[in-house]
Amino acid sequence: MGDTSIPVAAHNKTDICKFTPKPYFLHLYIDLVVYASALPLQKIDRMVFLTRVEHFNAAHKLYNPGWSREKNDAVFGKCANDNWHGHNYELYVTVKGKPDPETGFVFDVKRLSLLIKEYVIEKVDHRNLNVDVEFLKGQFCSTENLAIGIWKQLIPHLPDGVQLHCIKLYETPRIYVEYFGD
Repeated sequence: MGDTSIPVAAHNKTDICKFTPKPYFLHLYIDLVVYASALPLQKIDRMVFLTRVEHFNAAHKLYNPGWSREKNDAVFGKCANDNWHGHNYELYVTVKGKPDPETGFVFDVKRLSLLIKEYVIEKVDHRNLNVDVEFLKGQFCSTENLAIGIWKQLIPHLPDGVQLHCIKLYETPRIYVEYFGD
């Protein structure tokens, strides 16, 4: 098959290192080279993603009042417990934008943390999501709906030039949802 190594420029050095791709990477590399060569040579604006992680504890119950007790238990298991159950949630809020030329920031992370605390954490931390959280009233209290509710709480409070990119909400270390907006 011959030499399939691809010259790769080293970090700001004049020497060249060799990268030998696996067969499945070679096609991807060729596609990228062809695509990149078709792009006009212009300054590409930098889009930067900034993520702030917060933590809260809350209880909820997964239960559909239109179903029988047996069906709720069959579908939701322990999560349909009459005495509720709790989670130690990890909330990842990712915003995106271009760095401000005067600060280098997409958004001041301290301000982002304050927004998350004021509009989300203070409303959900150590609360019963089914009963105590106004922005979840009338909704099924799944982690999916909680992530959508958090999005709706934050979106009106971000300044121009900063976009909410993703809400990632861990219910457990092995279960999380991601919401990217409508």
